[in-house]
Amino acid sequence: MVPPTLITSASSSALQLKPFERNLALIQWMLIVLVVLYVELPGSSVENVLSIIAASGLYSLIIIFFNYFGLHKVQSKNKIIIETWAMIAYTTFVLWNTGKIESPMLCLYILAIITTASTVDKNINLLEMGLISACVLFLTFSPSVFAKLTLTQAIRYLLMLFPFWLIAYFAKMLSDEIRHGRNMLEQYAMIDELTGLYNLRAFNRFAENELQRSKRYNRSFAVVMCDMDKLKVINDTYGHDAGNTVIIQVAKILQARLRTIDILGRFGGDEFILLLPEQGEEGALTVAKRINALIKDTWFVLANNKEIKLTLSMGIAIYPHHGSDLAGLIKKADEAMYTCKTSTGNKVLVSANETSVPLAELSAQHAGR
Repeated sequence: MVPPTLITSASSSALQLKPFERNLALIQWMLIVLVVLYVELPGSSVENVLSIIAASGLYSLIIIFFNYFGLHKVQSKNKIIIETWAMIAYTTFVLWNTGKIESPMLCLYILAIITTASTVDKNINLLEMGLISACVLFLTFSPSVFAKLTLTQAIRYLLMLFPFWLIAYFAKMLSDEIRHGRNMLEQYAMIDELTGLYNLRAFNRFAENELQRSKRYNRSFAVVMCDMDKLKVINDTYGHDAGNTVIIQVAKILQARLRTIDILGRFGGDEFILLLPEQGEEGALTVAKRINALIKDTWFVLANNKEIKLTLSMGIAIYPHHGSDLAGLIKKADEAMYTCKTSTGNKVLVSANETSVPLAELSAQHAGR
């Protein structure tokens, strides 16, 4: 089973970029608006108004291309890097035509700095800050000035760059804290508090992904429902804390006996749900019977050091024989488990209600979507 601490690794990365990309588009339009307002401001010092208007038009086309022609649906750091480079280039061109290092528009680099700190990793952030610093020095120095540069002047120019680096540092630190907080919130929202397993919401999310993979690659998988027999007796006899202790111990046993690709979640109460990728009926029965026997042979220790025995009722449904969707498979596995539980318990049963949908047919249906 995938450890809960790794829940947010791949799937959340793209999701985290989306709000930043929306903000990036707003910042880009804000940059153009500020430039146009400055150009139209009476008394502003602009060497070539037409060139700035032309550059603003070109930059507008770049924004439209990246945000309104399908590319806005692509969650890519490379796309964001290109957009920030374009922002830096546009800002530098505007500054070159509005007084260079003396331009009152020098603060526009802050927009690029905040954007970079919010969207890219540390190494790229340092690279782009180096690019912004190079642009500032480019606007500052001429060949004659560079030839006569003194140590005092060099220190003064470095101090001029210091506020930009300070803003970059704090913006990156704040962005990382926000991202870490989002990761933790997402992780807590997907973890069962008592057992540390996936909750039902998280299980359904990962199980749906496995269902789509199985359809695409013409594979089967098994859904197994597990219910602890006579947990109510334990709760009534020893208290609910004892029942929770047993639930935690069962969760640990299940977790330790599954493969890394298997998906395990707490369905609710004393029920657990497993998804076993690339397992047919025979393989699922082998796994379920092994777990069932292990639980039966285990002495569960309560808080007062009293030891008790426990059994499981388990129901199995196989994709695609018992259904072509997750809800249907869970229902069939639950029915099989309930049949076990209402008889003697301590059994493993495969659902008898088959849909008989061939894998090849489901794969063809998926490919046609």
